[in-house]
Amino acid sequence: MTPNAEIQDLKTRMHVEHGPLLQGSALYRALGYNTYAAFHRARQRGDIGVHIFPIAGRRGIFALTEEVANWIIKQAGIVEDGAVADSQEKEKEQSAPHA
Repeated sequence: MTPNAEIQDLKTRMHVEHGPLLQGSALYRALGYNTYAAFHRARQRGDIGVHIFPIAGRRGIFALTEEVANWIIKQAGIVEDGAVADSQEKEKEQSAPHA
């Protein structure tokens, strides 16, 4: 399977299974946390990696499924038409010491 096909397959599977929003255990497990407590500690540190938000009148914290899928793809280093590779290269350039 090509990287683009893998990416689209992941996004499609996540969207079919969860819809446009992730919440609760689906959210924290997709982000690699085994427990809500670990997710909560990372949230308090501001170290989640994706934009999370409350929804008025609903309990819990939410994230966009596609954003979480993109985060997983980036963490895995899967390249989609060079987009992930380009962003990783920019990060390296920004963190490199300037002469």
